[in-house]
Amino acid sequence: MQDFCFTAEIENIFDVKLSDEHEKYKWCSYIEAKEYLQWEHNLNALNKLMQKV
Repeated sequence: MQDFCFTAEIENIFDVKLSDEHEKYKWCSYIEAKEYLQWEHNLNALNKLMQKV
């Protein structure tokens, strides 16, 4: 299975308009994201991202 993850750095938090494909979103710090994410491949992607920062 291939999973695509994206990241962005923003200066101001704003509302996000979701398509019908999604139900909700959440702005998180790195620590919050680690607690929120449940799937191993998502946690791996987050950890790889943080290694590049």
